[in-house]
Amino acid sequence: APRPPPLHTPLIHVHAASLGESQSAATLVKELTHEARGRGTAFGVLATAATAAGVKAMREKLLPAVADAGMWADAELLAVDSPGNVGRFFDFYRPAVAVLIESEVWPGYVAKAKEKGVPVVVLDARMSERSLMRWCGSGVVEQLAKYTFGALHTVVPQTQRETEKLIRVGCKNIECG
Repeated sequence: APRPPPLHTPLIHVHAASLGESQSAATLVKELTHEARGRGTAFGVLATAATAAGVKAMREKLLPAVADAGMWADAELLAVDSPGNVGRFFDFYRPAVAVLIESEVWPGYVAKAKEKGVPVVVLDARMSERSLMRWCGSGVVEQLAKYTFGALHTVVPQTQRETEKLIRVGCKNIECG
């Protein structure tokens, strides 16, 4: 069963779609944990993935590093992007910031994060040509894309080509990494 984070500890929500992205997330969290220890600060980490293999990898690689630093950590599957699920997620975990790895940008999640004042950062961002065509396909979907991608706090694309695709779907706050 999910464990609630401590009430007065800022929580970083890190989401990765699958095993490979989970490994990238683990590296990021280890670096953040090391830096926080050096500064004498603390935060909690909720790691989520869309696959059981991704959650398993995070539990094995990420959680021990955070726990060794004396900070709260948990890893869970992220529920479907529906208003009820997303609302319960934000109410239960109360993230201070969300970090999405690569390509997991969900409209309901981003809208709720914006409503709650939670900045959403996408690292190593990429978008397949197929997804680009879907997001740019019709009036309603294109409007949803512009709202969703425009609401992201910071996006760090993998390549210049990814930057061009992300601008096309509505990303505004792009930083080259």
